[in-house]
Amino acid sequence: MCILVGRLTAAFTMQSALLAHGAMLVLLLPASVSYYVVIVSVAVAVLVGKEAFGGLGCYPFHPTAVGYAVAAVSWPEQVF
Repeated sequence: MCILVGRLTAAFTMQSALLAHGAMLVLLLPASVSYYVVIVSVAVAVLVGKEAFGGLGCYPFHPTAVGYAVAAVSWPEQVF
């Protein structure tokens, strides 16, 4: 029972961290930005900024900052 509770708690913590990083990135972007910019930048933030370096707490840069940097470099006319 304890192992099951531990795994559920870890899964919930992982999912809530992903949602938090995605929500922070969406709040940083302007309201006029296209949907594909939001989707690509959140995907890069989660997959490259977070999961490529080992997951929860192991990343050298904040995943939200990575996603925002990718959006700003790739689509500067929409982000600024």
